[in-house]
Amino acid sequence: MSAPKLHHFSPVFGNVRWGDAGGYVCYARDVYVKRITRAPKGPRQWGRKKKLYRHMTEIALNKEIETPAAPLYEALLQGRPLDSEERRKWSQFLLSQVVRTPSFMRYEVAARALTETTGQPTHDRVGCEDCADLAWVANRDWCLFASADGDCFIRTDNPVYMTGFLSQPATALYYPLNPRVCFVACSMPSTWDPSCSPIHADDPCAAYALVKGGASLIDFYLAKAADESAVVSPRHDNNVLRTMLTQVLGVFPQPPFLLHELGDADETSALESVRTIMRYADGYDYGLYAPHEMQPRYHPARSPNTR
Repeated sequence: MSAPKLHHFSPVFGNVRWGDAGGYVCYARDVYVKRITRAPKGPRQWGRKKKLYRHMTEIALNKEIETPAAPLYEALLQGRPLDSEERRKWSQFLLSQVVRTPSFMRYEVAARALTETTGQPTHDRVGCEDCADLAWVANRDWCLFASADGDCFIRTDNPVYMTGFLSQPATALYYPLNPRVCFVACSMPSTWDPSCSPIHADDPCAAYALVKGGASLIDFYLAKAADESAVVSPRHDNNVLRTMLTQVLGVFPQPPFLLHELGDADETSALESVRTIMRYADGYDYGLYAPHEMQPRYHPARSPNTR
């Protein structure tokens, strides 16, 4: 009998950037000994789970998401600007990365149980190029953050960190591209019209150097929003990062904001609804959600009077 199919919810072409010839260092929650363990992982051994998707979903993710996103990933790292079509495709890739993780799918099952919903998502984990919510990512200001020498970004099993509901202008999305560079879809002014492309959309994605410790602040929130594990580049694995990961890894997994349309609802009640889903799925009463320093995060080129 063949072994159960392992599905990568975090694509290998991105994960390998955290490894060297021997792979990367993985921090993971061990439910049996009830502590965070640290161990090496091969370049294809992390970011996967057994029988996570249907076979046709796996094929679609590879063909419609990962194959076209791989060159865009490289383009962003090289500073090449993306045109409007490419910006939408990259946005589709990011949102797919949000909804294809084990934690999001666990919360999705819980939401269906709580609402007694039996239907399945129309586009499953792939989304579509015509989905209206892509504009909430594609038409934000984009930038790249570069870590200071000696600092790094980690990758977690919730690789995209969202600070709030997608339709909220103040929300920002973080997605580390490699240990030194993090992509950011920025917070926008309250007057932002998501149907309009940003003024500098055709320019290269500007990169901004963070001060020493700036990447560590982002890592703190990435680590908190993990589900069960994270990987670190071996050359950046140090005592400071080790201490942080063993203390905060997964203490407040990424809230499934995409399961709740904010609409005219009060943000506080909407957040409570999301927390109810998480509590039902995980059997744990998470505290109030507060991203603190991570929200809002405006593009560095914006002046205060445009916010």
